[in-house]
Amino acid sequence: MRYVANCSFGEDSLSMVLRVLEEGRPLDEVVFYNTGMEVDSIYRNRDRASCWCCRNRNLKELKMIYRYLPEYWQRLRGIQSRIPEPMKGKSVFELEERFEREIRAEKSVKTKEVRKDGTKTVRSQPERRSIL
Repeated sequence: MRYVANCSFGEDSLSMVLRVLEEGRPLDEVVFYNTGMEVDSIYRNRDRASCWCCRNRNLKELKMIYRYLPEYWQRLRGIQSRIPEPMKGKSVFELEERFEREIRAEKSVKTKEVRKDGTKTVRSQPERRSIL
């Protein structure tokens, strides 16, 4: 008997496949079906589709995991603590420090606003948030 999971790139079906793998259930093949609705959303904040722990993730994707998926970032920390190979030439811990500096810098960006009456105001730019 072969065990096949049929899923799209939607959050629910990907979660189902991850759960099957985490629970150690048998799985011989995963068939991805593009319904035409999920694929656009998966690339909104990613350059490619890959596993959350892939060493080939680019820095943008790793930063998205750090910022919006803290449970997966903690898992990456756990993996990194057991293996010497870095992600993109830096350890997860070094990347964490870098991302913190970048996020602090993003929050401190100031914008100048000039009103019609000629008065100026300076305010911090609101932090941009997006959903993975």
